[in-house]
Amino acid sequence: MDEKSILITSYYFYPENRPRAFRTFELARELSRRGLSVHVVVPLSQATYSDIEQKYSIKITTPPPGFFLNRRKRDVARNSQGALKETKPAKIIRRWMNKIFGSLLKPLYPEKRETEFFFPLAIHLLRLKKTYNATISIGLPFSVHLGTAIALRANRRLSKTAIADYGDPFSKNGKRGKLWHVLEKSALKTFHFVTVPVPNAREKFIGLKDLSRVKVIPQGFDFEETKLAKRQISPGVPTFGFAGNFYKKIRNPSGLLKYLSERKGNFRFIIYTDFGDTETMEIIDPYRSLLGDRLIVNSLLPRLTVIYELSKMDFLINLGNASTFQQPSKLIDYALTKRPILSFTQDTFNPAELELFLSGDYQHRTQIDLSLYDIRIVANDYITLIEKGQEL
Repeated sequence: MDEKSILITSYYFYPENRPRAFRTFELARELSRRGLSVHVVVPLSQATYSDIEQKYSIKITTPPPGFFLNRRKRDVARNSQGALKETKPAKIIRRWMNKIFGSLLKPLYPEKRETEFFFPLAIHLLRLKKTYNATISIGLPFSVHLGTAIALRANRRLSKTAIADYGDPFSKNGKRGKLWHVLEKSALKTFHFVTVPVPNAREKFIGLKDLSRVKVIPQGFDFEETKLAKRQISPGVPTFGFAGNFYKKIRNPSGLLKYLSERKGNFRFIIYTDFGDTETMEIIDPYRSLLGDRLIVNSLLPRLTVIYELSKMDFLINLGNASTFQQPSKLIDYALTKRPILSFTQDTFNPAELELFLSGDYQHRTQIDLSLYDIRIVANDYITLIEKGQEL
């Protein structure tokens, strides 16, 4: 592919510790390495990008994240232990205010504050005085796709090829209502292709997009950056870990935690998670006193750092989503640690399999073909798709 320009729109970007941030950053960096001119548009936040722009030759512009509730992108203040800087009464008040306000505005704000981003994003894109060979819109939130689609439709010269990168369809993820289904279907008409990370996700787009235009392109990473630690063996104390957040409806570890709290014997379960995520902490907190020092909860670490820390453990816990249409990107990071992986969902937890792992028997370990997730292969797939779009 000759020298060409690529526009990437997203809500998340490095240094945020989120799968969509990884997707955007890794792809932008690799396409730039190939000699393409890459322009990334992400919402204004406290992050500064001058070093990234200079190091990776990526242009980054930052429209406002919103205009009413989302005038400032969420930044969570933490103390050295990773806990929120607020008293217990303040936390309770904030939690209830979020629930009440969220319920009242849910029909108009189905993605909470992030819903607003579509408007400043569309305005920003329409002000660009350039034609791009391709636009890659990376969601969720769906507001990224909606804002990008509005701009593409209003200015047909903005981009020759348009790709919407997804996890699950927004309108089918929960009870969104007919309006949002219509909006999503209309927005997707603007994109030549939809990309999803796993094959099972394709069928979710029936009724939204011709499945011949829905392509599978996995999450991609630069494996050469990964560093592993020497495994730390504690005789008689099996140590296992998990990194990420929990959700009450689709990724709930209560079955595992309840079993561990009733189990006799030594072990150490180390969790790296977001102390600012109230749903996660509401799930974990009841078990912290029950498990004592057998449960260690740490704040999230940068991606490469947490891979290093997880590589010290005996095995890792992969709590998958209840839906089979998504695959946590952390499963790739787990594979990079070269430690055995025990996978289950909230409905399929099997104490007998856990006991095998605790005894050092890993016959039921999850196998991952890492070659599928090499960012060089992923970038090739996108370049091929862009070239196909030029022919349509």
